[in-house]
Amino acid sequence: MASIAASPSPYDALGKRKRSQSVENFMRQRTVFLKGVQLWVIRKNVQGAEALLDLVRQPQKSLPTRFEVYRKECHDLVAGKLLTQSTDKIRGFVSEAGTKWTEKIHRFHWSTLRAFIRNSGSHSTSTCPRTSWNMEFWGKAPFSLITGWNNIKKLQSKAITKHVDSIVEELGSMEPALRSQPAVANLEMDSFYALLKGHIAGVKNARRDHQAGFRKELENIRMDSSGSESPAHHFVLAMQPVYTQLKADKGNGYVKRQEKVMYDYLTQKGEACPFDIAFEAIASAIESQMGQLSEQLEKQISTILQEIWAHFDGMIDPDEQDPGEQPLRDELRGFLEQAVPAFEAFREGLSKISQKKKTS
Repeated sequence: MASIAASPSPYDALGKRKRSQSVENFMRQRTVFLKGVQLWVIRKNVQGAEALLDLVRQPQKSLPTRFEVYRKECHDLVAGKLLTQSTDKIRGFVSEAGTKWTEKIHRFHWSTLRAFIRNSGSHSTSTCPRTSWNMEFWGKAPFSLITGWNNIKKLQSKAITKHVDSIVEELGSMEPALRSQPAVANLEMDSFYALLKGHIAGVKNARRDHQAGFRKELENIRMDSSGSESPAHHFVLAMQPVYTQLKADKGNGYVKRQEKVMYDYLTQKGEACPFDIAFEAIASAIESQMGQLSEQLEKQISTILQEIWAHFDGMIDPDEQDPGEQPLRDELRGFLEQAVPAFEAFREGLSKISQKKKTS
């Protein structure tokens, strides 16, 4: 008889989750506490504080404009390197699709045609493999996109690297700019410069993660534009209106009506052409991902820049300090010399335990 105790209780999982959340809350609260103590200990009143704070705030001010320019570059990139090159070839795709349809309508029995319509252009039997009208109509269109994909990957990477590098350069110039200011001589700047270097690495890592996410999404969009049918394929979606219309049609003369309706739909010109619809959908999907991911990246970098400024702002006391507080500051400084390394060791130990659990 199987042991009941062998079955994991849902309460065990709930208990583990609560314990994990409690540890996370403790770590966050402890971090905030130690940071607050550190800043209070080192806070000093300096002359010309506003000018120093404005210098540290500059990267925050320029960030929105940088990303506005980047998103405009992305829009122009998609329109110029993908849409323009592909839409120039649409007339040829339309002509080929019309010819293929004319050949099909005279080759299939009406019941087979009906089955294809019923299944939105995709059909198979026990003796015939699955065939997709949509992918046959789509034809050479995916090959016209290859150059566009490559251009977008290359030029998007170049554009985002340019803007993020300019942010990194601006942050990198902050230390020498501050060192040249006599007023900072009274501040304990070593911790700030160390934090600044760490956050510069954080900006670079954010760009790296952004690019990995974009490449993944771009590949998903490419798959939904390839020569393999899927429910999310952009051309398959563009063909749905005509299938909906034909599914509703019945009665005598159906085949003749079907022939005309499908041919007219495939070969129409302008924005209603299924090829135009598909290419616009592909471009829109790419630009949408560029926009969403760039907003996430901008938010990440903005948080980093705010943390840099908040740390520096925390070092400056707007008021003259009470000399009577100095003994307490000295005592807390001694406390921090022991508490911070102990807390960091504790954090590192937790990280190792977490990694071990993930791999076990």
